[in-house]
Amino acid sequence: MNEIDDSNLAQCCSCGFVDYWDEIPRGRCPWSEEYLTECPECGEVDNMADYTVERAARIDAKKALERLNKAAEDNGEPL
Repeated sequence: MNEIDDSNLAQCCSCGFVDYWDEIPRGRCPWSEEYLTECPECGEVDNMADYTVERAARIDAKKALERLNKAAEDNGEPL
């Protein structure tokens, strides 16, 4: 079985979007002069981190819980 090289992958901590670091938009903050990243999927700024299997699992679990809460809310059930 071939292993995927995830050493150069970035993941958004908000939405879970994954791409290569080279593909993530960057810009320089005019006040701090630091380089910031922007998620191409959700637009969150400076919320990208190195991809890890553990981080991906946490983000997936968080998104699943949000979907369950949304479904319960839509059905009028208490959260």
